[in-house]
Amino acid sequence: MTAKERRQHKEREIRAAMERLLTGRAIHTAGACNATTLAAEAGVSRQDLYRSYRSLLGEFRSHLRRIEESGAPADKRGAQLGRLDEKLSQSAARAARYRLERDDARSERDANASGVAFLEEQNRLLRRQLDVVQSLSSLRRQES
Repeated sequence: MTAKERRQHKEREIRAAMERLLTGRAIHTAGACNATTLAAEAGVSRQDLYRSYRSLLGEFRSHLRRIEESGAPADKRGAQLGRLDEKLSQSAARAARYRLERDDARSERDANASGVAFLEEQNRLLRRQLDVVQSLSSLRRQES
């Protein structure tokens, strides 16, 4: 790869990183919109960005200014944090519902287990009574 091809490749990488940062879809960084993050997202050193790709850095900064002037947040992390907070509260609510369902199911299980134990005891007593009745019945037959 020639030096010109390497430079063009790096410029494409920086432009792709700019797009990701400006749209809030950073891959390699937390997504802050600054030169350090742009360099890290593009896979170039910050010094190279300042020395060799100053025009792209200027382009990035002008995009940021236009976005800020339009009233939209230039740093998409705030919106992303808002979405994540919403997802977190939804997950917490879902977890609370699941805990309630689990606790209800445990209570029902325990009540059912108590009911089964009671019925088993009743069954045992009835069988004992039946055994007594059957033995008396057999004794009566023997006496007759």
